[in-house]
Amino acid sequence: MANNRWIQQGSATTPSGAQYGDDVILKDGSFAVINSSNVPIWFAIQEESLVYKGQLTSASNLDNYFGEPGIYQVAAAQGTPSADAYGILLVCKANTYSMQLYFSRVQNRAYFRTQENGQAITAWFTLFTAGSNGTGSDFNNIAKSGSYGIFGSGTDKHAPYAGAYGTLQVYQSNQYITQTFISVTDAKTSVRAYNGSVWTAWKTL
Repeated sequence: MANNRWIQQGSATTPSGAQYGDDVILKDGSFAVINSSNVPIWFAIQEESLVYKGQLTSASNLDNYFGEPGIYQVAAAQGTPSADAYGILLVCKANTYSMQLYFSRVQNRAYFRTQENGQAITAWFTLFTAGSNGTGSDFNNIAKSGSYGIFGSGTDKHAPYAGAYGTLQVYQSNQYITQTFISVTDAKTSVRAYNGSVWTAWKTL
């Protein structure tokens, strides 16, 4: 017995791909099941879901995929949020509102943008960044929301203290940023904030 689901969109014949036992959503929102006699039922197409739709290459532009829900592999496509054009694109749509989530394969970052009523596409917004800052990095430059592994050797600029080893959690909203550093050696927690122009001093909790 099949168990595919079909949704009504105005046709009065049973789809050629439908089988006995398939579910059908009728015009009034109620459910029906295709019976053994295969009586014609109001149906539409098989229900859309976020399934893999294929690969987007250099000939594709992500700007053109707001109306096609699904999951896409991105390989050197145009319109990506960064120079890294390799990752996974998730497209969702509800009525006239569409959104895209892009997961960078190399940068370990997640990005988000929207389009509504066919209007201009919003700019990409960084949702999350994960990775390691390495040795000798400047904490002032770790400004994107995300979790980072810190393995400094005393040369890290603007760290809470020399030789910082631990995890750094960053929250960024517009020009405002907060950083929380937790040492893996003694669980010492240090925090500071950026108000759009200057960083506060580190405060140990």
